[in-house]
Amino acid sequence: MSRKRIALLLFAVFGLSAILIAQWMDGGGKSLSSFTQVGGGGNAGGTEGETGRSSQSVRVAVTMGEEEFASMKKLADQYEASHKGVELKIDNLPPEEAYAALKKEAQLGQPHDVMLLPNEWLNEFAALGYLSTVDDLLTGDQQSQRIATSLNQVKWNGFLWGIPKDVDPYIIAWSKEKAAAWSKDHTPESTEELLAWIKQFHKPDGTGYGLYARTEDAYSLLSLVSATGIPADTTGSPLARLDEPGSIQQLQSLLLPDEKTWSAEAFERHYPAEGKGFQPWELLESGKLAAFLTTVSDYKLHGGDSVTISALPVTVTGKLSQMGTWLKGRSYALSSKAKTNQAAVAWLKEISSLDSEMKLWADGRRLPALIPAYTTSALRNDPSYKSYAWLVEQGRVLPVQIDAAKKLAALQADAAMLRQGKLDLKRFGETTAAQWKPQP
Repeated sequence: MSRKRIALLLFAVFGLSAILIAQWMDGGGKSLSSFTQVGGGGNAGGTEGETGRSSQSVRVAVTMGEEEFASMKKLADQYEASHKGVELKIDNLPPEEAYAALKKEAQLGQPHDVMLLPNEWLNEFAALGYLSTVDDLLTGDQQSQRIATSLNQVKWNGFLWGIPKDVDPYIIAWSKEKAAAWSKDHTPESTEELLAWIKQFHKPDGTGYGLYARTEDAYSLLSLVSATGIPADTTGSPLARLDEPGSIQQLQSLLLPDEKTWSAEAFERHYPAEGKGFQPWELLESGKLAAFLTTVSDYKLHGGDSVTISALPVTVTGKLSQMGTWLKGRSYALSSKAKTNQAAVAWLKEISSLDSEMKLWADGRRLPALIPAYTTSALRNDPSYKSYAWLVEQGRVLPVQIDAAKKLAALQADAAMLRQGKLDLKRFGETTAAQWKPQP
C-alpha cells in the first residue's frame, strides 16, 4: 500500500474516532444470527484441508431478495467448484439490520471481506476506515464502462471505494385502462397534468385511487417531492426546500387530493398502508388504482400486460419541468481488514463481471451498472429496453454526502411518524428540510 493511502486511512481512523466512540457507546447493531447464510463454516483465514492444501474462506455480505440471492448462491457454488481451496461464505442480511450490523462488526474488527452496499453508505464507510480502495481493480477504461452517475457516488477524497453493481430507477407504472380514458394522447408529463390525473381518477370514498406511492420508502418520498414541482436546491436535492412557503401545500395536493387540511386519518384513507387489505399491484391490474410510483425491479417482478411505465415529471429550476427519475444503486466494496485479500479480490472481480451481472439481472431485476450490458440480447430483447436505457441515461442520484445514510434513515423514520399521526405534514417538512440543508 502506498504512503498516500496509508496516510489517508490513518487520517480517517483518527480524525473520526469520536464518531466511532459514540456509535460504540450507544450499543447499536444486530446479531448476525438472523442472517441467511450460504456456504460452509470456518474462519476467515486460511486453514489446512484434509489433503494438506491451504484453503481460503471469503466472507461476503449482501442484502437481496429470495430469487436474486438464489442466483448469487449458484454463482458462488460454480466459483468454488472451479477454484479449489476457496470457500465462499455468503450472508444475506435483512435490509433493516444491515447498516447497523456491518458497522458494528467493522468496529469489532471482524468485518465481511466483500460487501454489497447501497451507494449512499460508501462514503461514510470509507471515511470511517472500513474499506479499501478499489482503484487498482478498475482501470480508466473499465471505469468508463460503468454508469458515470453511479461511479461518482462511490468516489471520496480522490479515491474509488466501490464497484457499481446496479441501478433501480423510480418510475410510474400506469394502468393502460385508465391511460386510455385519460383525455390526452400521453400519460402526465408535468406536475399540473399529474394533479389533473389524480383529480380525474382519485375517489375520496376509497373506491378508486389516482396515484399511490410507498411513503415509507425514502426514495419514493424523494420522487414525490420532485413531482410536486419543488426544484432541487444547490445540493441537488429538493428535500431541503420542504420548509419554504407553498412547498407543503404542493406536497399535500398529491397526498391528500380534495382535502383542505392535513390529518393522519385522511392520509390513511387516501394512502392506505400496504398490506393484505391493500395490494397496489392487484389494484393496478384491476383498474382500481390508476398509477403507482415504484421501481423498475418491482415492475419487472409484478407488472403485467395491463400496465405501462414512464419517467416522472421533475421540476429542474423554477417552473422548468421535464421527465426524469431518481436512481437507487448498490456497489461491491472490499473491507480494509479483509483477511484473505487475494481471494477476496479475485471473487470481487468475478462477481462484478458482465457475465455475473447479467445472470443476477435475470433474477434480481435490477438494471446493471455496466454500460456494455445494454448491448446484450438479454436487455435489448426486453420490451421496455428503450425505457430502461433512457431512464439510466437521464437518471439523477443523491449528492455525495458522508451522512447520506443517516439522513435517509431519519427521513423514513419521520415518514412513519407522519403515518402514525405523531407528525403533521408541516412539521414533517420542517424536520426534513433541516436534515437536508447544507451545513455551514
